[in-house]
Amino acid sequence: LQAAQESSGVQVDQVEAELARCRDCLSQNEVKMQSLTESLLLAEKKKREALEEVDEVRDQLAQVKSQDKVRNVAEEKEKEQAVLLQSALEEELDIHRDAHQKQVATLRADVRQLEEQVRSFQEDAQRKDASLQTLRSDYDKQRKTVKERSEELEKLRVEIASRDKAKKELNALEETVSKELRSLALLRQELYGARSEER
Repeated sequence: LQAAQESSGVQVDQVEAELARCRDCLSQNEVKMQSLTESLLLAEKKKREALEEVDEVRDQLAQVKSQDKVRNVAEEKEKEQAVLLQSALEEELDIHRDAHQKQVATLRADVRQLEEQVRSFQEDAQRKDASLQTLRSDYDKQRKTVKERSEELEKLRVEIASRDKAKKELNALEETVSKELRSLALLRQELYGARSEER
């Protein structure tokens, strides 16, 4: 029973170590999820900034177009220069718009990837939480078993102690009976001796 108790104690230690490891994994996953959440917020911020820049460029183009219409230059050369300027601005806007669209697409892809990673970490955390619950249940069962075996061992110790006490009392009683028998034998011898003398 003592060997079984020691084995159960080792199993409890192993379960406690596994519980500590799972807690460390969950803590690390929480730190990673917090980091991913911060990255997701930063990506959203960059996305908004990129969209704001696109809107600003569009406003600038609209303003330039409006100014070109208001000026209505008289000379053909100025008109040509205005057309060239407008074309250059539109081309620059197109280039800028394409660059921002690519940047927004990249940011959206990064956001989707971060969301997938967050979901993956959440699922992993849920699996590890379920595993931790199982380990806790096993730990409680092991602890209950150890407690029951300890109680059984204590009962056996009490029974053994009671048996030892009873054995000692029986030995003492046997010794007393033996002394009484010897005394009785002596009395009989004395009694037979006295009767022989009377005859």
